[in-house]
Amino acid sequence: MPLLSNKSRHTRLGFAILLRFFAGMGRFPRFKGEVPGAVVAHLAKQVGVPADEYLRYDWRGRTIKYHRPEVGRLHRGGRVDARRRSPATRKNVGP
Repeated sequence: MPLLSNKSRHTRLGFAILLRFFAGMGRFPRFKGEVPGAVVAHLAKQVGVPADEYLRYDWRGRTIKYHRPEVGRLHRGGRVDARRRSPATRKNVGP
């Protein structure tokens, strides 16, 4: 995953969660707990990071302030599934 190769463990997982949530919901999570634990566990497994690393991802620091525009650019650039999703699909942010 070239998008994640330059990121450390917790930032890699946090970025993957933002990317997947944004692709599914069309917005960023409002708070850390909005992302279901099953989604965190699944994405952690995909990126090879323990799920508890998500707790270290800072929702107020400069990293997330950098990640949000990066995810937005990727989404607008067509590298993320940009199709509109139905409300039923939006409930399932996971895989």
